[in-house]
Amino acid sequence: ELKVGDKVRVRIVTLNIKIKSEKELFSLLERAYFYEEMLENDLDWDAFLFMGEKFRDVVFKLAHDSAGHKENIQGLADNLEGMVIGDLKEKINVPQYNFQDLEDEEIVSKLYDLEVLMEDFYTNLYKHTSRKLIRDIWLGDNSEEFFQNIKFLIAQERTHQKLLEPYVKTIQRI
Repeated sequence: ELKVGDKVRVRIVTLNIKIKSEKELFSLLERAYFYEEMLENDLDWDAFLFMGEKFRDVVFKLAHDSAGHKENIQGLADNLEGMVIGDLKEKINVPQYNFQDLEDEEIVSKLYDLEVLMEDFYTNLYKHTSRKLIRDIWLGDNSEEFFQNIKFLIAQERTHQKLLEPYVKTIQRI
């Protein structure tokens, strides 16, 4: 059994993954778009409805920013030759969240976990996307804009986590 302060050896595994095909890249960006749409329309607004006043400003900001992230991803798609964002809702199995019976802090913890997942997603997209692929299909003047936009999304997700951190896991159920 581990206790706080115990030394633990951690092995970090670096996967040699490169996103080299348009189809794979387009699928990942489409998923990102869909998840941002889901956060904006469903999760954040459902959370907003079921929580008290204390957290509403934070959740409103998350929903607002997710709408901006969705527009950012649409802008990327518009600059990638052959990319059209479709409707993935029927194709993706998304976990359903019911915030109705949860305390505010529990809702915030769930939203925090989603922000961590989105940061991980964008970080992996940034690290593993082939720069050559982007150069080959980028319609704009500077293909590095793709990576700058992804870095912006990573920073946004980290900002969201910082907003939520003070309230995460501050409640215990008996």
